[in-house]
This record gives sequence, C-alpha cells and structure tokens, in this order.
Amino acid sequence: MTSAEYRAKHAGPLVAQEEQMKQKEKRHKYGVAEKSERTVDGITFASKGEMKRWQELCLLQKAHEIMGLKRQVAFGLWVQGELICKYVADFVYTEHEGGKSVRVVEDFKGVRTEAYRLKAKLMKAIHGITIRETGARGG
Repeated sequence: MTSAEYRAKHAGPLVAQEEQMKQKEKRHKYGVAEKSERTVDGITFASKGEMKRWQELCLLQKAHEIMGLKRQVAFGLWVQGELICKYVADFVYTEHEGGKSVRVVEDFKGVRTEAYRLKAKLMKAIHGITIRETGARGG
C-alpha cells in the first residue's frame, strides 16, 4: 500500500476537513471586500467605500470643484523633537470655501479605532488640522 493510499483510507475525513478549511474564504476582521472588488485604475483601496469616495473626488476635481487631489499622504506627529508616530490621510485636496482655498485632510472611516482617534487628536494638537471623516462612520 502506498502512503497516498494509506492516507486516503485512514485519514480521509481529516484530509477532507483540511481541504474544506483551506477553501473557506478568510474574512477580514472589518468585512472588507475581495481585493479585485476594491481595485480601480490599478489602485487597491482598503475598502469599496474608500474606492467609491476616491472616484467621487476624482469627478469633483475634473469639475474644478477641488484641486490637488492626493491619496495616502503621510503626516509626522512629532512631540518635543521626537517622532511619536505617523498619520496617513486617505485623501488630501484643496477646496474653495467662502472665496478662500481650504486644505482638506480626509479619512474614509468604517471603524474608528483607538489608534485612529488618538492620531486625530494629535493632528489637531500638533498641526491644527481637523480630519474630515467620511464614510459609514463619517459624514
């Protein structure tokens, strides 16, 4: 009897269980969609909602309602000359408000983690920037 025959005879149900477990889709802890469902123009986003927001902002830029649209912009959060951490904004752009150009730092939120809340407070305290939240938990 070959080793493969032995495994098939004696470990059949166990092997079948392992195969089923491998085939089960691993779910993201926040229920994020498959990578292919959240990729557009070669850019993979953290969520479908963030991807849709990017597409909206691109349309706003084409309509000249906003300008200078960038994604994944990093901000150093320094305290007394020491880098504590970095905050990476989903989107940064300039919009016109009341005849003035205003820089917007935006984050698409599905879940407001403790780390995010702390970084948002540090952004306000250090840089004077209030993060605009959009999405399921944002505006």
